[in-house]
Order: sequence, then structure tokens, then C-alpha cells
Amino acid sequence: MNKKSVTLLLLVLSCFSIITSARNPAHLRNRLGKTSYPKSITDVANSFGASGVKSFSTPLVTDKAFIFGTGTNGVVALDKQTLDIKWQFKTGQSLIFTSPYTMPPAAAVESSPVKIGAYIFFGASDGNLYMLDEVTGELNWKTTLGAPVLASPAISGNLLVVADFSGNIYGFTIN
Repeated sequence: MNKKSVTLLLLVLSCFSIITSARNPAHLRNRLGKTSYPKSITDVANSFGASGVKSFSTPLVTDKAFIFGTGTNGVVALDKQTLDIKWQFKTGQSLIFTSPYTMPPAAAVESSPVKIGAYIFFGASDGNLYMLDEVTGELNWKTTLGAPVLASPAISGNLLVVADFSGNIYGFTIN
């Protein structure tokens, strides 16, 4: 390695360290002071399941829940008041592994979920786009895109747009 390569590597590692620290907040507080959270989302997520859960996405914040993708167990919804687990939906096995701590049989969801009406949409590393019931977490619909979905879906009215790892862009009209 030459000096430029070493400098670039150190810069990348420094950025990774900053990003990793920012993704694992020590606590979450309601800035209005109306609700206090006795536990952090990270603490709950890390204690969930036999192997723990690593949050891979920015949570979708609804009136009653925090809903986020994980590195190994699909999507998890936490009660907004208590941070208790409301439901979990496990996707299929990832087609690729983008982090060193995700290995088979991981069910990674790197995209942030979005909400349209009473439904939650997200893409997964298993190559599928999912639609779950917001309250129960039950599967209402899924379609296979064939390549991992790492980017978050975009919504505009009743149009849902998603890109897969192969560079394809799909549009779905939600009724």
C-alpha cells in the first residue's frame, strides 16, 4: 500500500466509526417532554432474539410504533410508549451480505420502511418487496424483484417507487 491508499483507508475507517456511533443512540427522548422512554431502542433491539438484532435502517415513526429493518431478523415494530416488541416479520434469507456480522441465515432489511394508509412497505435483501399490516405485522402482499432491495422505497400519493441492487426501478400504484 502506498501513502495515499493508507490515508484513504484511515479516512474511510474514521467515517465508518462516526456513522456507527451515530446509528446507535444511547437514548431516545420526546423533545416535548410528554413521553419518556424507559429503555433505548438500541437496548431493546440488542436484547431481542437469541442472536440479538442490529438495526439496519432509520425507523419509521408512526403514532403508536417505531418500525425498523434489522440485520438478521427482518422487520421489528416497537411500541412507541413502552418500547416493547409489538410484532416481528422475518423475511427470506438474504441474497447478499453487506456487513461482516450478517451471515447465513440472516434476513436483512436495509431499507427504511414507508407507510401508505394502514400498510408498511419495505424492500429486503432477499429480493422481495413487502406490504405488511401496520398494526399486526401480517403479510398482505409481496412481489419478487429478483435482486436485493437495499434502498428505501419512495412514495408520492399512491405511487410507490423502489430500486433493486441490479439497477432496476419499479413503480407500483397502491389502491
